[in-house]
Amino acid sequence: MLFFCVPVFAATYGDADCSLVEVIDGDTIRCDIKGYPDIIGKGISVRFRDINTPEIKGEQRPLGLISKKKLEALLAGAETVTLKDISRDKYFRIDADIYHNGRKINTNELLQP
Repeated sequence: MLFFCVPVFAATYGDADCSLVEVIDGDTIRCDIKGYPDIIGKGISVRFRDINTPEIKGEQRPLGLISKKKLEALLAGAETVTLKDISRDKYFRIDADIYHNGRKINTNELLQP
């Protein structure tokens, strides 16, 4: 029973190329992970590791929309992004460092409003 105490989000799952489907908000994209079965890799939402931008709902909406537009501009024309060090966070969401054209996108300087 001791194995139930080990957090499942501690593991990393490597790297993968991902076909960009949409920008959900300033710190989350939806993509199809190449080489993964559709049931686990198609239309999957991926959060940017260590980034938390304002939400696009509620009181933060104006700033959240600015963050989303910044991310859309950074990824304009992108068909593929690279997910590096894929893992699960404490809420079991998929987290990754996200790269486009060799540039790490998930940095506070790039995504904060």
